[in-house]
Amino acid sequence: MPYGEKWRQHRRLFQEGLRDFVEESEDQRIGLEKVYELLVNLLKDPNNFRAHIRTWAAATIIGIMYGHDVASNNDYFVDLAEKALGTFVTFAATSGALVNIFPFMRYLPAWFPGCGFQYIVREGRDWVHDMVDKPYSIAVDNMRSTKRKSSILAKYLDRHRTDGGGDEQELMIKQVCATAYAAGADTTVSALSTFFMAMASYPHVQKKAQTYIDDVLAAEGRLPTWEDRSSLQYVEAIVRETLRWAPVAPLGFFHSAASDDTVDGYFVPQGTALSGNIWAMTRDPTVYPDPENFIPERFLKEDGTCNDDDVSYTFGFG
Repeated sequence: MPYGEKWRQHRRLFQEGLRDFVEESEDQRIGLEKVYELLVNLLKDPNNFRAHIRTWAAATIIGIMYGHDVASNNDYFVDLAEKALGTFVTFAATSGALVNIFPFMRYLPAWFPGCGFQYIVREGRDWVHDMVDKPYSIAVDNMRSTKRKSSILAKYLDRHRTDGGGDEQELMIKQVCATAYAAGADTTVSALSTFFMAMASYPHVQKKAQTYIDDVLAAEGRLPTWEDRSSLQYVEAIVRETLRWAPVAPLGFFHSAASDDTVDGYFVPQGTALSGNIWAMTRDPTVYPDPENFIPERFLKEDGTCNDDDVSYTFGFG
């Protein structure tokens, strides 16, 4: 989607949903319930942690966005989204970069050598349409039942009806909900997998984090909640170091130059495919000394609180 008014409308709607999650205790409760389910599954079957993470990530986002309970890896919502994302990844890993270098290839027939990516694009387009429309339709039907569950979609639609929005507004709601899953599930799995690897590779960090958590919560005999975040600064530092140490999107996502520009003497024509080298930013030794090692303390000040580097750049550039 090119930058413009439509993009800004989508961003505003998406930010509304995030704000709802932060402010609504019910949405936070759903998120915590899914975390507790993940912990139980890891305790019962630790060797299958990768599958547990995938189910948890999907269940959390789908539950919050659509109000749908994901029971297993075979859930229809999860299967549909993974097929849609799978075709996108296949395209990006095969011919995606080639088309960016040689844009004329998109106009050649699919049977032409090197243009088989067009078959992948067609299949992916069908899956994406289903991912946008079908979960929305199922969720709307469920909302009409007597057991309506809280969800960001429900809040969107309540406002949509109140404001008298038309078909274009409804389509935007569908797209924003689908984007939330597409953008969140796979990246969450990647980040949490990195966390597992870091804790296994640096057991002293894991032990120190456990000590911090016990100091804050052991006396109360409970698990952490959102309200404990400010009291667990070392854990916050671990989260930041996880995102820095192995960024989920090392080169971010491609953007397109909106107009001709010149950067450090290099001419960048309109339409040029651009991406930020996030990996290089995380490996800058002048900013992060000893960048290859996992050192959460780099994000802590002398008083033990986190510094201003929230590594937000690891999430991309819009």
